[in-house]
Amino acid sequence: MKVGEVVEVKAKDGPKMTVNKILKSNTVECVWFEGLDLHRGAFAVDALEEVVNPV
Repeated sequence: MKVGEVVEVKAKDGPKMTVNKILKSNTVECVWFEGLDLHRGAFAVDALEEVVNPV
């Protein structure tokens, strides 16, 4: 997983998120928009998967 990669949570059909920071303990910070609202969250790398063809 690297900064700038587009990912989503494996367990459900959530928003497409961009990896913003690599944190400690195998965790990344992701950012995403819902409408005009910017959201941030920390996720375990194992809980995420890369989005293929995110366009």
